[in-house]
Amino acid sequence: MSVLMNACDSSKSQKNDEEWIALFNGKDLDDWFVKINGHDFGVNYGQTFGVDSGILKVSYDQYGDFNDQFGHLYYKVPFSHYHLIA
Repeated sequence: MSVLMNACDSSKSQKNDEEWIALFNGKDLDDWFVKINGHDFGVNYGQTFGVDSGILKVSYDQYGDFNDQFGHLYYKVPFSHYHLIA
């Protein structure tokens, strides 16, 4: 199953003026930033985050020990009000 992530700026005054923005292109992590605990910002340690067949995947299979090396993805632009559609 593929998931398309879009966001809508819901701060617009009228519902018809909403502009949808594709957040994930289904091909790569362009426009996304990775932060893995214990590693520098932007370093995708162990290829934790990746894209496979249009799906965003998280994998820890290249880690020796997990050691709280949890990760986060950040989009290039912050959103405060949004709706996600699939």
